Amino acid sequence: MRTKEKSKILCEWMLYDSRTICPKEHCDKCDGSRDKPFWRIDAVYRKNLTYCPYCGKKIDYSKIDKEIEYD
Repeated sequence: MRTKEKSKILCEWMLYDSRTICPKEHCDKCDGSRDKPFWRIDAVYRKNLTYCPYCGKKIDYSKIDKEIEYD
C-alpha cells in the first residue's frame, strides 16, 4: 500500500489566539491567513473533534499541541 502525502489525508488546523483554534485551509480568503477565519472553536474541544466538518479529513493538531500552554 502506498503512503499518501500528509496534506492529502490530514486537514491542518492552527491556533488562532490563546484559547481558540481554526482550520488553516478553510479560512475566508482560502490563503491560510489568521486575519479572517471562517469560524473557530475553543481549543478544549479538539479532543472531541476528530474530522474536519468542511472536507471530512482527519484533523492534524500536531502544531497546536506544541504551541498551546496547558494550565
